[in-house]
Amino acid sequence: MASKAVNKQTGKRSYASAVVGVTEKSRFAELAVCRLNVPKNLPNKRIPNTKEEYSFFVDRLSTNASEEEIIAAVNVAGIVGANIRDDLNVIEFVCNNAVSVEAAMATVFTVKGKQEFVAVMPRHKTNKTVLVRIANAPFGIQETLVQLFTAHWTQYGKVLGIAP
Repeated sequence: MASKAVNKQTGKRSYASAVVGVTEKSRFAELAVCRLNVPKNLPNKRIPNTKEEYSFFVDRLSTNASEEEIIAAVNVAGIVGANIRDDLNVIEFVCNNAVSVEAAMATVFTVKGKQEFVAVMPRHKTNKTVLVRIANAPFGIQETLVQLFTAHWTQYGKVLGIAP
């Protein structure tokens, strides 16, 4: 009959038993924060397509102003009407020409004592935007890296911004 196996490593610890309970994390992850600011006029998931030829939206969740205050603050000439979409928390403003829409897109609307807000184009009228985050980028001078990344990504589309 065979004898039982004997553990001959008395007093030695494995790596797994040595690091049990160690919760120290790298501080590098806290330093790596994307400082890229996405333009405010890009549509989010609540901004729908529309059948109106000339229109823009205001995201009600981007400001703490009420519906009445938003409608009163949007004083662009050429607005025909407003359609409040409670299900999406947006207000659609319908205009009579493209000049009115462009004027609204270039304006930052303010309500006294409230957060300012901007006009947002309908989803189907904006270009698609892709946010690219690159990890383990090479070291170097920031201006040189920005030029290299811009030169590379312009072959795929317009570069809106590059930030460390």
